[in-house]
Amino acid sequence: MKKEIINTTNNIIDYLKQPRVAWTIVIILFLLTLIITTNIRTSNLSLLVDSTNGKVIPTALDPFYFLRLAETINNEGGLPAYDSMRYPTLNAAFSPEILPYAIVGLYHLVNIFGDYTIGYVSVISPVVFYIIGMIFFFILIYLLTKSKIIPLISCIFLSVIPSYLYRTMAGFADHESIGMVGFFSALISFVFLFKSIDKEEGWKKIIPLSLITGFLTTFSIACWGGVANFLYLIIPLSFVVFWFISYREQKLSQIKTLFSYIIWFVSSALFGLIFNYPPIDIVRRFMLSSTGLLSSAILGYLIMDFILSKDFIKLPNKNDYRIFYTVVFTIILGSIGLLLINRNPLTLISDIWFKLLFPFGLGRVGLTVAENAQPYLVDWISQIGEYFCWFFYCGIILIGVELTRSVINKEDKIAFVL
Repeated sequence: MKKEIINTTNNIIDYLKQPRVAWTIVIILFLLTLIITTNIRTSNLSLLVDSTNGKVIPTALDPFYFLRLAETINNEGGLPAYDSMRYPTLNAAFSPEILPYAIVGLYHLVNIFGDYTIGYVSVISPVVFYIIGMIFFFILIYLLTKSKIIPLISCIFLSVIPSYLYRTMAGFADHESIGMVGFFSALISFVFLFKSIDKEEGWKKIIPLSLITGFLTTFSIACWGGVANFLYLIIPLSFVVFWFISYREQKLSQIKTLFSYIIWFVSSALFGLIFNYPPIDIVRRFMLSSTGLLSSAILGYLIMDFILSKDFIKLPNKNDYRIFYTVVFTIILGSIGLLLINRNPLTLISDIWFKLLFPFGLGRVGLTVAENAQPYLVDWISQIGEYFCWFFYCGIILIGVELTRSVINKEDKIAFVL
């Protein structure tokens, strides 16, 4: 009897391990997660009705602004040169973000199947973008882990985290929900690009992927400039780490790594023309500002290190002190470049130090607006929940343990994890 139970159990496990069966179960559970969490996000629709006119209204101030822009675009075919309702005497420009245009596009799409007002479409748009973002997030985690269960668990966690739940609820038609769509899509393209470089694939695949990553980075800027700042940290740091690995293992992919970075870096600014973002504005905000200088610094580092590796410059003990020489030359040439564009390197360093100490400045408005509250750890824990915080912390430790499996020295393992 026991043997029959064991055999039956093993047969069931073997059946469930079949790729088609496993994927079917995962997809069903993922769709079930989407249905339940989407229902949660639309459960407040009855509370968003204005009792004076019966119209559905957003839940916050910024969504009202984007709704006004969407209504203007829908009624007039576009936006005027200046926003007469904001600082009438200063000729203030409209927000260049694509959210109002996305709402208008969604409005025309859903009206194929019914009769909806643009106000109602604006209110439900965060939920629509949430669904798209969750699909992209699932794909991203799968590409990073090659696991079926980890993306599912990750999506479940993300879907119920309070801070993310609030910003993807019906009515909160701000740029966060669509911004995460742009962010996840850019990272998906970036993962494909890195895999192509690592596999030493040809230029016919690397160049298009570099351009696509640059385009999606610009798309992320157009969706939400705030989240795009992280792309200009994640992508450059990933490139420089990969550069060090390829250098130590003496791989031949440095030329492809360098040019793919240059293509991404340049194209992410030039593609701004498609989204009505002047490239110079992207350069100033995301490449030469105190928060985005890292991307430019790493570009200079990669170029200089490549030059030093090709014996174009003769230096004493160059192989032993190559990193030192590269850093010194990068700092010198970077400082000269900043001076040529009328940027004082010392002032920039001072600005970086100031923003580390006072991320929201010292002005009254910056310190009193609710969304600019100082990010104390206790506030962060209260927003995402104590259990999620410990999950996050334990996850970091597990990642450290996983990454050090091939490290023989126990002291190095412990140091890396810490």
